[in-house]
Amino acid sequence: MKNILALTLIAVLLMAVPVYAEADATVLDESAGITPDSPLYGLDKALDKLSLRLTFNEQKRAEKALKIAEERLAETEEMAVEGTQEDVQAAEEAHEEAIAEAEDAMNNIDMDGGEEESAEAVETMTELEAQIQTHAQKVVAVKEGILTRLRAEGNMSEEQLAHLEGVFAKIETKAQEMEGKVAEKKENAKTNYKVRTGKTDAEVEEFANQVQEEVQNRVNRSDEGTQTEEKNKVMSGQDDSEDEATDSSEDGEMEATAGSAGAGEGESTGTQGTGSGKQAGQTSE
Repeated sequence: MKNILALTLIAVLLMAVPVYAEADATVLDESAGITPDSPLYGLDKALDKLSLRLTFNEQKRAEKALKIAEERLAETEEMAVEGTQEDVQAAEEAHEEAIAEAEDAMNNIDMDGGEEESAEAVETMTELEAQIQTHAQKVVAVKEGILTRLRAEGNMSEEQLAHLEGVFAKIETKAQEMEGKVAEKKENAKTNYKVRTGKTDAEVEEFANQVQEEVQNRVNRSDEGTQTEEKNKVMSGQDDSEDEATDSSEDGEMEATAGSAGAGEGESTGTQGTGSGKQAGQTSE
């Protein structure tokens, strides 16, 4: 009975761990890969740059650069806990480089062309605007979360915390600056669309709002899919823990049953032996 209770307690603890881990990881879609404290960090950055150079569609290059920026944000968060101030600084600088790459790609997006091309430009800038807004929100969430956690733990001096706050403030500023540049670029795309189509300001705004709604719907569907995937991972971890606990409990019960059966056979054999002895004695008499 004690073994079954112990196994049940272990199963409950195992079920709780994945839920905590997943909840802590939902802020960022990209996780920290090779971090600045690794000798392979330079190679990792070089491969990312090569990947960007081989991406010739400017919108896709901007989107890829934003994903890299999120990975660098995750590295900064991890180094804030486990690395040195130099490691944190290196991750922040790598984030800045990724944002610069995204800006460069955005600036190279063709805004000229006819009615169809100008409409596509409005949609492209709306999509990039949504992505950089999401990134900026994640920067704020990570900054507040990690600083609150480190202050609560009380293992860092005020000077160290001030340094980290400054690092994350720079990351937040860079994200906000790009957010403003994307918004400006979007307005330019709308102006070009108006010129190319001859539409009124009201018609252009109606078109832009329609595009905004479509992009937001895609973002919402993507978020729902991510949440469902994360939930399935958590539930899968719980199911695995429950299965392991069930198997262990069944094994324990089978061993206990086998032990009881063995004891019963021993008692039966002893009883039969005693009876045989008595019968032999009576025959001898």
